[in-house]
Amino acid sequence: MPAPARRRRRITLLAATSAAVFLVPWIAILSATLPNNYTAHQWRIVWIGFDVALIAAFATTAWTGWRTRQIVVPALIITATLLLCDAWFDITMSWGSSEQTASLITAALGELPLALFLLAVASRILMALAHHVWRLEGRRDPIPRVHKVPILITATTGTGRELGRNGIRRSGPEPG
Repeated sequence: MPAPARRRRRITLLAATSAAVFLVPWIAILSATLPNNYTAHQWRIVWIGFDVALIAAFATTAWTGWRTRQIVVPALIITATLLLCDAWFDITMSWGSSEQTASLITAALGELPLALFLLAVASRILMALAHHVWRLEGRRDPIPRVHKVPILITATTGTGRELGRNGIRRSGPEPG
């Protein structure tokens, strides 16, 4: 891996690790200081804005899927994540109210199964891509499970040829 790529990787991993470490005491502070009840004046804007984001995620997923673009993978993951968040907030915000049962049913029969389905599709696409690159590299050994496949952008073939910016194998320097 070239030095600039290694540096970007280290910075990214340091930022993610730092954020995870920072959030542990932050959650403890919030759990001790947040009020049990809170009146939100912008309730409608929050929920409508979230649902607009969910519509945008579904539309992006559909558009990139119909166009058979690789960008569908992050779109699937983002849409699934928003569905999981929607289920979480619906259930927790309705807990103990007359809307609790409807929130639980909607989550159990709609949001959670759909989120899991979208994540499964993303995983299958990633696995198919990894399998394709694995074979392009001339590997004959069985491909590992998707969570054990190395990042493909840094993969090289047995002949030293690397994947270019456009994902096509190349040899020699990349054009500027």
